[in-house]
Amino acid sequence: LSFATAFQGFTTDLDGNPVPPPAPFKRKERSFVPSVTRMFDLVSATASVLTLPFARRDTPTILRPDSPLGAHGPDRTIVAIPEVSLSLVKSTKNAAGVSVNDVLLAAFSGAVKRYLDAVEATPSGPNRRIRALMPVAFPRKKQTGERRWSAGVANNWSFASIPLFVGEDLSRSQRLKKTNEATTKLKNSPAVPIQKIFQDVLYNMLPLSITRNVCADLMGGHSVCISNVPGPQMPLAVAGKEVVAVEVIYPNVIPQVSLFSYRGRICGNIVVDKDAVPRPELLAHMFTEEVRRMGMAYGVQ
Repeated sequence: LSFATAFQGFTTDLDGNPVPPPAPFKRKERSFVPSVTRMFDLVSATASVLTLPFARRDTPTILRPDSPLGAHGPDRTIVAIPEVSLSLVKSTKNAAGVSVNDVLLAAFSGAVKRYLDAVEATPSGPNRRIRALMPVAFPRKKQTGERRWSAGVANNWSFASIPLFVGEDLSRSQRLKKTNEATTKLKNSPAVPIQKIFQDVLYNMLPLSITRNVCADLMGGHSVCISNVPGPQMPLAVAGKEVVAVEVIYPNVIPQVSLFSYRGRICGNIVVDKDAVPRPELLAHMFTEEVRRMGMAYGVQ
């Protein structure tokens, strides 16, 4: 669901006036070079997408135990992440020459490393492999009439697999640089568009039992799912009451981190398996702390 357009349907400004439509989001990647036309990149990306569900799984940790999905039951714990300033994140990304997503992802990577070092009886060490699944949105055609709600606000995205740099002792600036290198490589690759084609075409042709197994292997091999959604930056009201914060809560089959920016603040939460992940509030506070310390590493207060 597109939050940017959905808010227009049930919110107003503080004076009761309709919310103006969101400005078109135009992503600019200075180092982006289309690589679909390069045959080697195309073949390599296709192979990586086909083998991703069956690739080497992440190192077993408290976040991703060496057990089947759902082995601990359906109960989930929801932990709110202390809010952080969006201007702080943007100032950090400007100072480092990266994106907002890079700053948040690198900060979460640092928080995961500190969290695992603190709560695991036997830390998995510098060679641990931990990855995140990140949803990547694609442009959608504007729908009108009867298709407005059936297709106009339907999801149009695919997952991207991204490493979290938690296995080595890196400074915060080094971790952010490595994260930016990984995301830039992903943006310069046709892997995500190819995966989108596969999920829309190939997976729809396969039996449901096979697609379920593929999805389970894909999710079960990763340690966490993380998303960051830009929201309205103007104050909103619902039924005449001011909206002070927005939370997107999703009980996933693996740990889920959902971030949402609203009114110059980044709200968020972590949803984890209640019986498998201890002290998740520690991870939430470490994330906020990492965002602030990363800003300080670039002279941003």
